[in-house]
Amino acid sequence: MRADALRRREALIAAARELFLLHGDAVALDAVAARAGVGIATLYRNFPTRQDLADATACAVLEDMQLAASEASATFAEQPDATWQTFTDRLVRLQLGSVIPALSHDPEASLAPQVAAAQQRTEQAVEAVLAQARDAGLLRPDLGATEFVLAVAKVGQPATVHAPDAFPGFDTRLMAMLVAGMRPDGRPLPTPTAEA
Repeated sequence: MRADALRRREALIAAARELFLLHGDAVALDAVAARAGVGIATLYRNFPTRQDLADATACAVLEDMQLAASEASATFAEQPDATWQTFTDRLVRLQLGSVIPALSHDPEASLAPQVAAAQQRTEQAVEAVLAQARDAGLLRPDLGATEFVLAVAKVGQPATVHAPDAFPGFDTRLMAMLVAGMRPDGRPLPTPTAEA
């Protein structure tokens, strides 16, 4: 792929990450093209279907998560507290909610092979970091990778009410509160109920 074509493709994925996070998979594809600064024909040349775009977006986010986890694993033993904080902050900035359109599929259907492979690699990399965090006393033992990632994705979702002047860096502060609550304290997590 030529460099200019690759730049356009990457711009489309970046725009999709942002707009899927804000609007879910109902976002108009022409809005994605406009945000990327390309025409709708360029979008369709790169991604013939909405699902193709969702899958490529999911793969990009999952690859970024895997990289963050691999880098955290490499430094965890030397600086567990700082590495754990950096890792969780980095995950919030990755807009994990962008993967939901690709991963929220019909239970009878299967994920696209490239998404399934990226998801498996990412889960293994994240679980390795979580194991190190548990060993360091930074993460409760009854919190698994899926719950952890869903919690981070929730924290990283756009707020319905913004107060940037009053609360600069609120997402980072909220994640710090969540991370503090994930530390082991001897009490099990509550079991989710149907009403939750």
